Amino acid sequence: MRVKRKSKSPDLASKSSASFIRPSAAQLNYPDQQAKHHGGIDSPQSVSSAPTVIPSENFDHETANDNSKNNVSVTYTTVGKAIHDRHGYFFWKVLFQTTGKNGWIVQRIRNEFEATKSDGSPDPHTPTKEYWEAWRVDENSVISPSNLNAHDKWQRGYEGAGGVGTTGSFSMKGDVYFTQKDITKNGFAQNSVPDAGNLYATTKKPKGLGDVLLSRFANGKWDSTNGKLEFSGTHG
Repeated sequence: MRVKRKSKSPDLASKSSASFIRPSAAQLNYPDQQAKHHGGIDSPQSVSSAPTVIPSENFDHETANDNSKNNVSVTYTTVGKAIHDRHGYFFWKVLFQTTGKNGWIVQRIRNEFEATKSDGSPDPHTPTKEYWEAWRVDENSVISPSNLNAHDKWQRGYEGAGGVGTTGSFSMKGDVYFTQKDITKNGFAQNSVPDAGNLYATTKKPKGLGDVLLSRFANGKWDSTNGKLEFSGTHG
């Protein structure tokens, strides 16, 4: 989820100066876009909800029930610590694990985002509303591609000075499946969805993915003019 414009902050190799940062799991696969946790982040505050929320059914934090048909599970571990600051910046890296073999982890992403820049104008940059992206799983349950010790990265809002004076809200949800079907025959292709980078992805609903094995989400609302901050989700 992955297109970023450069900002003045020294802590990310690709950043945005007063602009929306698009999240991309596959940004992790571009060496020139390697993102790092940065310092100077205010302590996060947690609340139970945010105004722009995608319905969240069967959420499960870092665990998933076995698929009743093939006894496959998918879990995740947060890499480092999720970041959210009073200017609306959100950053979350995860590492997937699975008992599946010789198949694909497929993640359905649903996004909502709206923001107003410091000059009062609406931010025209919006993420792809809905898409599916996939990671390959080999015979030893090794998942690829990965980079920076993570498979997926969710990133929202404005980083550093670029977020001063901004307001906005976002909502993200990821539903995760495992399939042994050939996704390349199910509409998936590399570099086909900008937010998915070079992962195999599609914006058309795939057929036959089976049960949702894992769900995760993140919601946020911020007002940089008064420091008001609300975040919730399965990122901890």
